Amino acid sequence: MRCVPLFSMHASKGYLNYAKRVLWPSFHNVTVLDQCCAAWNDEGADTWDQERSGASWDAYEALNGEFRDALLPILRAGDTVWVHDYHLMLLPTMLAEAEMFRVDAFTTRKARIVFFLHIPFPTSQLFCSLANGPKLLAGVVGADVVGFHAFEHARHFLNACTRLLGMPQKSVAGGITGVEHGGRTVMVVVRHVSVETLVIEDALKGDAVAAAAASLERDVIAPPSRETPNDAARLVLASVDACQRLSGVALKLLAYERFLTEYPRWRGRVALVQYCLLDKTRVADEERTSREVRDLVARVNDQHPGSISYVERPSGRLSMEERLALFQRADVLLGTAIREGHSLYPFEYALARARGRRGPGVTVASEFSTTATLLSGALAINPFDVPAVASAMDAALAMDAREKRDRLDRDLPYVRSRPSGKWTAEILDDMETVHKQIRVSDPDDPLALATATRLDVGTLASAFGASRSRAIFLDLGGTIIPKGDSVSKVLKAPTEDARALLRPEVRAALAVLSADPKTTVYVVSGTTIEALEALFGDLPRVGLAAASGLVQAAPAATAGARTSKVSEHGTDWAAVRAVAAPMLRRQAARTNGSAVLKRDPGLAWSYYRADPEWGRIQALQLA
Repeated sequence: MRCVPLFSMHASKGYLNYAKRVLWPSFHNVTVLDQCCAAWNDEGADTWDQERSGASWDAYEALNGEFRDALLPILRAGDTVWVHDYHLMLLPTMLAEAEMFRVDAFTTRKARIVFFLHIPFPTSQLFCSLANGPKLLAGVVGADVVGFHAFEHARHFLNACTRLLGMPQKSVAGGITGVEHGGRTVMVVVRHVSVETLVIEDALKGDAVAAAAASLERDVIAPPSRETPNDAARLVLASVDACQRLSGVALKLLAYERFLTEYPRWRGRVALVQYCLLDKTRVADEERTSREVRDLVARVNDQHPGSISYVERPSGRLSMEERLALFQRADVLLGTAIREGHSLYPFEYALARARGRRGPGVTVASEFSTTATLLSGALAINPFDVPAVASAMDAALAMDAREKRDRLDRDLPYVRSRPSGKWTAEILDDMETVHKQIRVSDPDDPLALATATRLDVGTLASAFGASRSRAIFLDLGGTIIPKGDSVSKVLKAPTEDARALLRPEVRAALAVLSADPKTTVYVVSGTTIEALEALFGDLPRVGLAAASGLVQAAPAATAGARTSKVSEHGTDWAAVRAVAAPMLRRQAARTNGSAVLKRDPGLAWSYYRADPEWGRIQALQLA
């Protein structure tokens, strides 16, 4: 592998400040207000006014730009760029918009782009509180594929794209889910990765794990202080967490304290081995968390000596051999994260216990972690419910061997089948699917996949030139004019000013196309024929289809000569309106932002200004 190091002068403000102190807590659902008022940052360092972190945002942009500038000269046609994580959210679009990244004058790219986020994505409401949220989203959707570890994170991203940027979501046969952006589908995928089973199983056989196990028993775990069954060693609850408040270590210790109080049979027989890792990327958070945790550990050990073995690692890491030794020894792996992305420790624990002489263990996982959704054999807990967590500790330690084996057997096939190589191959295959757009293999097969192929401009131009007759149908709003409240206002009361909505280059292109005797051009819209005439009155050779096609005005030779007709289809529209209007008004009353629109000869219910997801749900009631 060829590595190209990049040394940036913007790393401190762009990475340590903006990425770590603004994005990281926000993406873990810590609001901007909490970040400044709940001691997430240095006391008094920030206010809720995000403009004060403007320099950090500028550094973040510059940092992403440096990666773009380093990549462009070495990219070759057919390459794939894989962008990882929240530090580089602007990079996909920075690459896609670069002149060097385009093969032709249209949209063909030199390379394909994958973006994968390894931390949670916040709810769209919380993401809206980021001053530069729309820019971050616009940066990500420059990729071909956007990946997440959990469906919840993908759903939040899709909602944010729709609510902040107005991007319609697209879901078609073949499992393609994504958003429409710039005339293409940006695929959004959920792909899970596990651990390298062969590497871990080889390590479990080695002397290094055995040496680490001996050191753990000798130096970390205190001997039992009261009689245990069969003179067994102390039972162990184990945890390895980043030293940060969102790891929920303080809540864990409160629950453990309650566990020892309410379940006295375990006193002196159980030890909690807690490792806290300090990587020095969020120093203030680490220092506060460390102080709080050390105080709680001292309090519990004063009441129950030797019940907690607490170890801090300033290096920010615990070696694989040390982890595996701990996991083989631990009867329970205990996770109480308040917010957590994808941790691989529970996967390592499952393999360590499967290969160990002590038999299966039990994983207790926070319901706010990805682990709880991926490992069905884990006991899911709410870390804020301290009594319930204490009860879960008791249940895990008292669980019989058969149930432990059943729970482990549920998870082992999954743990062993998701190495990083397979995860990588699946995401690259997803990217190929985007580019192929799944061509129809058998038109007569109702189960065949039918999605549109990517438009090739060269092929289109060639076919256009060779054809003797062409028909072009163009949508209005969002295609040849923008969508928005100001546009709707003009269309409701059309005047000569409406023509300003159409960009001069678009108007010129329509004039050229419609003047060609071999080409018929129609503009299709749900608006009224009067609004379309106001827009295209000076383009008589453009046909108009209003009310979604119910009213048509055929192309004419001169301005003012175009006449419209209504396609009645034998329908009594007065009777239809009498029945439909009350139903639509009730639906509008239930859906804030929606409205009933008069469309000669019919009616329409528009939820354009409503919450997009709620509007779609309500629309299904009318379908």
